Amino acid sequence: MHISEDISVVPAESWSARLEAWARARWSEQVIPVDTTMDFAPLGTQRPRAFFEVPVVILVMTRATRRLHRAMFRAVELLRESTYGFRAVLFTDEVSVFEAAEVDWALEHTMPEAQWSQISTQNWLVQASEHLAWAQRQYGASWVLAPETPDQVRAAVARLGAAFVAPEKVRQTAASLAEEELDGLGETMALSSRRVESVRGWWSQLGSGRSTVRVDVGVDVGDGARLRFVVDRPESAGGAGDAGLLIGPHGAAVESFLGLGRQAGYATVSFEVEEGDAAAVQGGLETAIRAAVEALGAGGPALFVAGAPSNVQRAADRGLDAVVHLGDDGAPHEMLMSYGPSAQFDAERTVEVLSQLTTIHQATA
Repeated sequence: MHISEDISVVPAESWSARLEAWARARWSEQVIPVDTTMDFAPLGTQRPRAFFEVPVVILVMTRATRRLHRAMFRAVELLRESTYGFRAVLFTDEVSVFEAAEVDWALEHTMPEAQWSQISTQNWLVQASEHLAWAQRQYGASWVLAPETPDQVRAAVARLGAAFVAPEKVRQTAASLAEEELDGLGETMALSSRRVESVRGWWSQLGSGRSTVRVDVGVDVGDGARLRFVVDRPESAGGAGDAGLLIGPHGAAVESFLGLGRQAGYATVSFEVEEGDAAAVQGGLETAIRAAVEALGAGGPALFVAGAPSNVQRAADRGLDAVVHLGDDGAPHEMLMSYGPSAQFDAERTVEVLSQLTTIHQATA
C-alpha cells in the first residue's frame, strides 16, 4: 500500500511519516475545543488550585526532532511563565530529552519505536498516535504543537505568544531565545549526506540524484546501531514520476542490478549496517523498507533485490510486489511475484523486463 506524506493526509498507518506530521495533520496546530481540563500544577506550588482549569498545551517532541527541542523548551517556557495562560505537557518517546530541559512540565511518555519493534511487527505510529490522541483528551489540551522544522518552531512560538496575549517584548524575547538555538540548523537540514535519528520523516524530502542518509536506529541515541541508505532517483523523478522502486542490501551484484534499474527509470535504495549487529538494527530496517515503498514506490512496482533467495510472503508483508533473486556466474535472474507466477530473465534483458513490469503495473493499478 502506498500512502502519501502530504501533511493534509497523514494516516496513522503510514510507515514513513513521523508522529509530529500526524499530529499537525490531525489538529492543524489550531485551538481544539475542549469541555474540561485535567487538574495539575507545577511541582511545589503553594496555590495549586490557581492552575486548575487553565488551558493545556501538548508539545510533541520525539527523538526524531531532538535538534529542535532546546529551542522549543526555552521559548515556550518563557511564554508560560510570563503569561500563566497555559500549562505545558511534553509528549515524548525519549525521557532523556527532559533531563536538561530546565522546565517543570507534565511528562507523557510513549514507547520508543526501537523498543516497540523488539516486541511487535505492527506499525509503531498506530500505537503512538492512539496514545497521543488519548493524552489530548485526558489532559483536555486546547493545543497540540508538533514542529519538525526550524520554521515550524518559529511559527509555533509566534502562535502561542499571540494566543495567550503575551506582551510584545516577551514575544520578541521568546523568538530570540528560539533563534539562538535554531541558528545554523537551516543549513544542516539537507539530506544529501548527513545523520538522522529516525527512519521516518525524510523520505518524501529526497529529490532527484543521489542521497546518502545515515540513521541511528538503536534503543538509545548513540548506542552504536546505525544503518546507511544510499538513495538514487532518476532526474525525471518527482513522487509518482518514478517508474518503480528497487531496494536491496549493499553489494556489487545488487548495485549492478540497481544501476540497470535506474536506466529503466526506477528509484533505487541500497542499505548496509554501519554499526551494530543484525538484531540491533532489524526493527529500523523493516520500518525503513516499508517507508521507502510508501514514499518512493507510488509510481510503479516495488521489488526487493538480493543475491540469496528471499521469502516472497515476507516481501508482500513489507508492501513489496516481488523479489528478484540474482543469478550467479551468468545464470538468469529470477523474479518471484507476491501475487503472480515467477519468471526468469538474463541480465542483458534487465532494463527491458523492468520497463515491461512498470507498464503492466500501471495498466492494472
